Amino acid sequence: MQNLFKNKYKLMLLMPLLYLLVDGFLHKGIIRVLLPKNFNQQVYLLEPNNKQHLYSSDKFWIKAVNTPEALQKIDLNASGCEIDVYFDTLANTFFLHHDDNNNNKFSIDSFLSIYKNQYRSHCLWLDFKNLNSANQESSLKKLTSLRTEYKLYNKIIVESRFANLLNIFADNNFYTSYYTPYSLVYFNTNGQNKQYIDSVALQIKTNKISALSGYYFQQPILQHSFPNYPILQWQANDNYSVINWLYNKKVNQNRNILVTLLP
Repeated sequence: MQNLFKNKYKLMLLMPLLYLLVDGFLHKGIIRVLLPKNFNQQVYLLEPNNKQHLYSSDKFWIKAVNTPEALQKIDLNASGCEIDVYFDTLANTFFLHHDDNNNNKFSIDSFLSIYKNQYRSHCLWLDFKNLNSANQESSLKKLTSLRTEYKLYNKIIVESRFANLLNIFADNNFYTSYYTPYSLVYFNTNGQNKQYIDSVALQIKTNKISALSGYYFQQPILQHSFPNYPILQWQANDNYSVINWLYNKKVNQNRNILVTLLP
């Protein structure tokens, strides 16, 4: 009987250790971001050229709310959500879908109708997938009209991979975010990252950008290189992970991270 109790005690000690080992294995990327790292890249003390205000009561927003069902699931008190938008010039509206060939014909007009009927007031992050020189004028006109109709002043982020195409939105008082190159990551060698950092610096020097956006594993190098720029990021989320909990706590305390998207 005494050996049985000893074995149970050992098992009770072993179980949390095994949990942490599994947790660490499943969240290796988050651990790497949590650990301090020294960067040798140049620091650009550039200030945002577009200093629009963004009203957000909380930095944790919901990612990829591209269907009526996804919108219905969001807490009415949520601070914000991200939608993937493609502008259709012929229809003169935005359609919400992530992949170019998977248009479910759910328009931003329908989205905002539900938004209004449910008395929602949260912010919107528009990941503008097909912004180009041919549609920037018409899409701006449509978005400006929607902003007025649904009282969305200081509640819209317009994000694009093309920094120069965001200038027209900045000139019309929209908060703009430059989607930084995916290849720029914290675990690259210093030489690998230098070309990407210099490229980002050139884009934000010459265009009207409010913030920089990217994956959570890009945040450390972006914050190091551009300490005066707010960071918008997206990450995985696991309610049963201690490591994920520690990371979310760190995110909440980081003043450089303005918004982080959770699935």
